[in-house]
Amino acid sequence: MTEVYWLARSVVEETERIFADTPPGVPGGSYIKIDHAVHQRLYGVLGASAKISALITERPRQKDQSRIQHETLLRRARWLRSLLTGLGLSGVTATKVRNTVEHFDEYLDDTSRKCSNGTIALPAVLPIDMSFGHRDLMPQLLTGTKFSGATVYGLRVYVADERVFINCDVEINIAQLHDECSAIEARLKPLLPDFVAGSGGQGSSMFVVTRESFGPLAGG
Repeated sequence: MTEVYWLARSVVEETERIFADTPPGVPGGSYIKIDHAVHQRLYGVLGASAKISALITERPRQKDQSRIQHETLLRRARWLRSLLTGLGLSGVTATKVRNTVEHFDEYLDDTSRKCSNGTIALPAVLPIDMSFGHRDLMPQLLTGTKFSGATVYGLRVYVADERVFINCDVEINIAQLHDECSAIEARLKPLLPDFVAGSGGQGSSMFVVTRESFGPLAGG
């Protein structure tokens, strides 16, 4: 529970820094921002969200997993989800959040194939590690150049006014991750000791485990 709390809190803090660093563009006055710290935070947010999902999501038993290993996973996930009953978590648990972090190389290869086989119409402009004030900025900038009307395919682009991260054309709603993790933080904070969930820095804790901790699972 403590781990889920701190992961959620980190998502909230990092997304709010992203929002502060990338204000929405205004009509006629938008911008392109190149700030690798923003994209590092975005990947940190996606990574933390994926870890939350791994902790709270039940998964089918794998071939190399024993029965007791799988049962332990299920009990942990069910217990944590029970603490979050009623909260909308579709953004945090979306498969594309984890895939964005783990499989960018595959996304990149797929983009190359799409360009070569015509799925992505050429000429194409593929911005990477940029933040745009609004989505239509790049096509507007290309107007009147030899690439006017070219396909714009975001490799890694953050759209500030929508608070959306585009990764090889896969879109992730960062505002949704912020809101869901804010709800997780609010739900779990009252359940944690003051020295862990207080306003100060992250604390620590110690667990005492006995045979009674496991119930019928022990020795199974």
